[in-house]
Amino acid sequence: MHPLFGRRFSLVSIISSLHEDGHVFVAYRDGMLLCLPLACTTLAPSRSPGLSKLTAESLTDLLRVAEDCEALRDCIHSSLSSLDAPACPGAAVHPGRSLLDSSGGAV
Repeated sequence: MHPLFGRRFSLVSIISSLHEDGHVFVAYRDGMLLCLPLACTTLAPSRSPGLSKLTAESLTDLLRVAEDCEALRDCIHSSLSSLDAPACPGAAVHPGRSLLDSSGGAV
């Protein structure tokens, strides 16, 4: 870690422009000023999260897989709590995919 990481300083001035990254001047010690890149401080605007590379179709597919996993988990929990329980109706299998049961075969 950088020796200045996590430290707090008194702000003297901020310099920024539209064409270059901004800088801040902070009081360090004994009248010294430090010039720090604005991006290295908590004064910098928060960065927006990057755009997703997932398509709407892949997100829909991901949600279906998550629902399958949740249904399978619920089925396993109910089977463990009652060994005489009927097959879990919530564990749907979608075309083109299969779920593996505990014996290793496809459901």
